[in-house]
Amino acid sequence: VMYWSAISHSLAHAGVPALIKWTKEGPIDKVRVALSKNNGAYVTIVSDLRGLETTWTPGVGDVTQDAKIRIYDSLDETVYGQTESFHIKAVFNVTSPATGNVWPVQSAQHIIWGTTGTVGSVKIEYTTVSNPIETDWVVIQNSYTNNGDCPWTVQNAVSNTCLVRVSDVNDSEAKGESGQFK
Repeated sequence: VMYWSAISHSLAHAGVPALIKWTKEGPIDKVRVALSKNNGAYVTIVSDLRGLETTWTPGVGDVTQDAKIRIYDSLDETVYGQTESFHIKAVFNVTSPATGNVWPVQSAQHIIWGTTGTVGSVKIEYTTVSNPIETDWVVIQNSYTNNGDCPWTVQNAVSNTCLVRVSDVNDSEAKGESGQFK
């Protein structure tokens, strides 16, 4: 019988290595580690491991709010331990606007970002507050194709502490923010 030690905070990020740990009882020599997304079949991510831990990097297609890992005895598929459901979220890197940029009111600009993880549509917002709470964000696009580039005419909201945020429309925890700009 094997027991799983969960990924930190039941959360993993696409493209970021995650440590998987387990304990073993009995004469288990090697294990196989498998991933299930959205209650689908378990697919091997690492096999023939000795020891009690491994590192795994979720890929761009692994983004899901319902992932599970199973650790199998390599010689007996009926012996396994499995995680509770956990979350693999996309990672957003907003590169424009950049820290220190000055975007004049009513000027035509482009919000630019990169995404690690498969995400179809994003929500794009801005704020004029340096440490914003959720209600400080103003929607630019509620659902925009995740192509990494959104034209925007800068609103009449003058501030030295503006930020732009890009997030997954289906997962509000998956988001990235720009640097502060004016």
